[in-house]
Amino acid sequence: MLIESISKGFSIYLNTFSRFTLLIFPLIIISGFLSTLSTGLILDETTRYTGLILFILYNFLILPFLTIFSILLANDLSQNIKREPLAYYLVSVNYIFRIFILSIISAILIGLGFFLFIIPGIYLAGMVIFVNFFVILRNESILVALQESFKTGNQNIGSCIGAALFFWVITILTTLIIIRLISNDGDTSNVPFILSSMSSCFIIYIQMVLISFPILQLYRKLVT
Repeated sequence: MLIESISKGFSIYLNTFSRFTLLIFPLIIISGFLSTLSTGLILDETTRYTGLILFILYNFLILPFLTIFSILLANDLSQNIKREPLAYYLVSVNYIFRIFILSIISAILIGLGFFLFIIPGIYLAGMVIFVNFFVILRNESILVALQESFKTGNQNIGSCIGAALFFWVITILTTLIIIRLISNDGDTSNVPFILSSMSSCFIIYIQMVLISFPILQLYRKLVT
């Protein structure tokens, strides 16, 4: 089931590559810029607090907004539904608070799981993998989204944990490859800001593709 969803998701992505990439491009650029800027500021003691503020803004506001936008767009593209680009921005705003709260809850749950031991962290990552989809595509409340995601996860443990591992393994491998390509022996301290920002943009784009196509198709197969 997971392999089938991954295959179908990438097939849809290849067929809708141009429109998907074009519409999320501005948000990807903003996300990559903020991610790189916040990291650089945090590493400097004189600007650490400013960097932390930008880091929180990026992870709990900009990235959730981008996730909402990407899922809405990919869901429409997979069903040949066309909306004006502005409509995605307007609709995304309606879900931002719930996704913001769920981002915090998911981060805490997964973080605690990995702190206790790696396996609980992987399990919890699989259980919360669909929380955003229940809010964005079914307009569920925060509590219901969590309940439904855990219910779906427990009924399909192999597929959900596999999807979580698939997402993180691809993300980590992509990050390691890019670091290797743009730096000397993994030292990114001397990498130009523009190159670092472009690298961040690419990694974020890969994450959005994984969430919006393979994982979305798995959600639709298991839930709808």
